[in-house]
Amino acid sequence: MAQVNISINGRSFPMTCEPGDEGKLKDLARYVDSHVANHVQNVGQVGDARLFLMAALTIAAELGDAVGQLEDMQHGLAMGEEAAAALDEAARRIDTLSQKVEATA
Repeated sequence: MAQVNISINGRSFPMTCEPGDEGKLKDLARYVDSHVANHVQNVGQVGDARLFLMAALTIAAELGDAVGQLEDMQHGLAMGEEAAAALDEAARRIDTLSQKVEATA
């Protein structure tokens, strides 16, 4: 395991991670720290536990929004696939009708 020191709200936290994931962990820590800093700016230093909880809830809300957008996109893709299938069926029927008209003529 690799060792990394991350800093959130001015406090250092030693963390372990898989070798090669150090940069990713540091990036995640900076992301969390930016959310904590926003809350510090809005409510002041109300304690690490409360600030970390507020940051976690904010990040969870962002994740929920992203999941909702992904689900909407997947639903739109499914609707597009259904529309394509319907168009293919309509084209097949038109082709069948045109062959019948040609045969009759």
